[in-house]
Amino acid sequence: KFSAPPEKKQRFVCGDLCLDREEFTVTAEGNPVTLTAREFEILALLMEYPKRVFTREQIYQHVWGEDYFGDDNTVNVHISNLRSKLGKVSKQEFIKTVWGIGFAMAEAIQNAAKTNPDVHFAIIDNAYPEADLLDNLTGVTFKTQEPSFVAGYIAAMTTQTGKVGFVGGMKSDVLETFNWGYQAGVAYANATEGTNVEVVSQYIETFTDAAKGKAAGQKMYSDGCDIVFACAGNAGNGVIEAAQDADKMVIGVDKDQYDLAPENMLTSVMKNVDKAVIEVSTMASNGEKVGGKNIELSAKDGAVAVSTHHDLMEPGVYDTAVELFDKIKNGEIEPPATEDAFNDYVASL
Repeated sequence: KFSAPPEKKQRFVCGDLCLDREEFTVTAEGNPVTLTAREFEILALLMEYPKRVFTREQIYQHVWGEDYFGDDNTVNVHISNLRSKLGKVSKQEFIKTVWGIGFAMAEAIQNAAKTNPDVHFAIIDNAYPEADLLDNLTGVTFKTQEPSFVAGYIAAMTTQTGKVGFVGGMKSDVLETFNWGYQAGVAYANATEGTNVEVVSQYIETFTDAAKGKAAGQKMYSDGCDIVFACAGNAGNGVIEAAQDADKMVIGVDKDQYDLAPENMLTSVMKNVDKAVIEVSTMASNGEKVGGKNIELSAKDGAVAVSTHHDLMEPGVYDTAVELFDKIKNGEIEPPATEDAFNDYVASL
């Protein structure tokens, strides 16, 4: 005997905002709001799951269907129109964006979470100390030591001078995962492939000053490095420019930077921020508690990767790099994220 599926809820109330599916009506503070069919369905989704975070992809798959092949801007326009229409009849902000990007925003996001305890906040690239976590606050970080390890291996197997570099922005726990993962990948190549590659590492204490990044890159290239990992945000663009000027190679960061310098970009270490947002949003949508804790995402989660562009490396190097990344995904290799862990890792080789 099969029971009938539960009836879909027809009426939603959120404060002074009311939506009725049967009547196809929306009122805010008693005032009627005229919406298009798509806007109505978006609002119904958000009201059915209040205080949950939805990505643009989740919204358009729900509203337009799985076969929809539009882009993010389609959802942006509908959300913008929806905000505008609701704003004309109510001063209350019903649709909130609560993601922060970058550890520099950590204090601001934390303060906002304290001020707005009924809203869930999350931040990318920051993990809060346990004592600083709030029930409505989530820190999200990436195991960037994993793709950085693979980039270090590629660099060690590609260098012609036996010397490669790392330029970091502002030194922090987050940036150190790139640094020590990269150095561990070089050490792995030295131990398993018979290379003898040196790593030069420098922090320039800025993510914005491209001139400072370029100066650091120029110094490394002139001192014998022929590959530099530019891990410094916008300041890293200066390192890329230095690589182009010196006809040397550079490794990009955060996203695939191949298009910035196709003739110089060896590979890129990527963080899939959209994947992180989807992952945490899905957890929340499934009823899992995501507030009050830090979440670390890895290669296994599809949250970090290396570029598939491999024009500047030997085919065999790329093939082995792919195999290494698979071993990282399944736990056979665990790249270090700190100096102490790096020292232990090298001692184990």
